[in-house]
Amino acid sequence: IDTVLRLSPDDIFFFYVTVTSEIYTSFLARVSPYDIGTAPAAPLTINLAGRRLPQTPNFVLALGYDHVFHLGKSGTLTASASTRIKGDYYMDFYNYFPGKQDMRSNSDLGLTYKPESKKFSVQAFVRNVENYRSLAYAGNTVVPGIANIYNFQFAAPRTYGVRLGVDF
Repeated sequence: IDTVLRLSPDDIFFFYVTVTSEIYTSFLARVSPYDIGTAPAAPLTINLAGRRLPQTPNFVLALGYDHVFHLGKSGTLTASASTRIKGDYYMDFYNYFPGKQDMRSNSDLGLTYKPESKKFSVQAFVRNVENYRSLAYAGNTVVPGIANIYNFQFAAPRTYGVRLGVDF
């Protein structure tokens, strides 16, 4: 469901929701471990049927609101707020626990000024208000009998700034 409601000429509310239940019904993966003298000669076959697809949250809900304040001959100021809530998901098709991303929200705020001429804009923004560092990548390397090495990358922390735009 994806909806945009114009509540008035100056107010816009949007929301969308996605619900998924994605699992592999049949998935045989061949894994080639690093050979350090103790690894099997042939790749291993793993049955991953019943596992969830990677990076597929069971739901996503997004809400947002924009309001335009008229400043007379000085232009407009638009206030924006939005949040996105994602259910839990796994970063890999093995569904290993270290690669599990828990349910979380990610919210953004913004103020955008446009003069009456609308030839430019200045926006102040805050992204990821919660300052939650979600997983952007999680992968593992298996060295049989030695280690199961995980590699992680994280999304950006809270960021804020000012943006200048020019319209031609």
